[in-house]
Amino acid sequence: ITPYYQPKVDIRSHKVKGVEVLARICKPGIPKAILPGQFIPTAMQYDLLNNITRQILEKSLDDLPILIKELGHKVKLSVNLSPSQLVDPNYPDVLSESVSSRGIDKSQLVLEITEEFALKSTDQLESLNRFRIRGFVLSLDDFGTGFTNLQQLRSLPFTEVKIDRSLITDIHCDQFNQVVVTSLADISSTLDVTLIAEGMEAIEDLNYLENNYSNMHIQGFLICTPRPIDNLFRWYHSWIKAPN
Repeated sequence: ITPYYQPKVDIRSHKVKGVEVLARICKPGIPKAILPGQFIPTAMQYDLLNNITRQILEKSLDDLPILIKELGHKVKLSVNLSPSQLVDPNYPDVLSESVSSRGIDKSQLVLEITEEFALKSTDQLESLNRFRIRGFVLSLDDFGTGFTNLQQLRSLPFTEVKIDRSLITDIHCDQFNQVVVTSLADISSTLDVTLIAEGMEAIEDLNYLENNYSNMHIQGFLICTPRPIDNLFRWYHSWIKAPN
């Protein structure tokens, strides 16, 4: 399992604010990495998802000091938690110890929880609160796929919300998506929640967001594809040299 990284960029300043780590399998002699859609179903079938998540987390935590040195001391690392980790009452302490033993500030680790898994049980809600109490940043991923009740969003300890790509694609010409994203932007501003537009792939959508929202981060292939750490740094150095 190899960690690939995709940056999150401030829509106004174009500064890299964080990177999301994504799992890939790289095999000798095969130029293209194997994507999660090709191995996650098998991992779930054989109950290996926790092992994969643990591997990718450990490797990315080892990379974090290098990422901070190269991208800046305020950069945050985002990792995805599996549903089973979210219901394990001991996992907040296990992860906290793993991070602290490396001398990493827990506020630099963003735990992404997919919307469809975030609100299913009291155990999951309890884990969310435990993670937050221990200083981790919590992100609600793929928001808009399950249309989470906004009252629940207000009461949960999330400090970041990622708008699903289905609400970002064609937003420049889709009035429904425009209304939903504008509502989310208003809510996030009121609640002091960072809003991430994921799945950014079209320049027309980027132009629309830049013209209409000042406090938003963007993530997607239009900015940068997921890539191994050395390749990420090459992208970064060309990115910061490019005119805004």
